[in-house]
Amino acid sequence: MSRENVEVVRRIYDQLALGNFWAIAPLLDSQISWDWGSDMALVEGSTVYHGPQGVEAATREWLKAWDGARIEVEEFFDAGEQVVAFVHIYARPKHGGPEVEMRSANAWTVRAGLATSMKGYTRANARKAVGLE
Repeated sequence: MSRENVEVVRRIYDQLALGNFWAIAPLLDSQISWDWGSDMALVEGSTVYHGPQGVEAATREWLKAWDGARIEVEEFFDAGEQVVAFVHIYARPKHGGPEVEMRSANAWTVRAGLATSMKGYTRANARKAVGLE
């Protein structure tokens, strides 16, 4: 099942890269927990959201600070029902200034073909959190 779990997470990022937020809704469990995590330097305010509507709110809240942002996945790590994605984030501040870059990681849990949780980490902490180190 783990290869399928990586594919679920890959499809989520593929749709987000296209700006198709609602295309990911069928891939999210109705009770998904979305936790930016304390390691996410580019996130302010509330960090934990629930359900697809919460994920939308989290995404909108995060995007408010930026004129443009994109997330590129550099690598996936298969940990059974958990998947770690090493991501590279690029964002342009809304009020000018140079583009900001950040490398971080997201740890996903996937059950029965649906993402049930996502939590943000530093790359150093993500693999440890899912038992890969």
